[in-house]
Amino acid sequence: MLKSLLSAPEFKELTVFVANFDTAKRLERSLAVTKQSTIVVFKGGREAARSTGDTQPAPLAALLHHAID
Repeated sequence: MLKSLLSAPEFKELTVFVANFDTAKRLERSLAVTKQSTIVVFKGGREAARSTGDTQPAPLAALLHHAID
């Protein structure tokens, strides 16, 4: 779902990094990620929003908007 949303023109300027939950333990600890399917949105170098396990288009789009609004 996220990949589909990111193809929308409104999100074309976003930079997305995907980390492997099983191997990126240091990153997980630094971001306090405790579950797979966690999305952390940054704006201006600071965390702007976070979601875990959401798969619905509308809430995910709203989450991504925190990075551009």
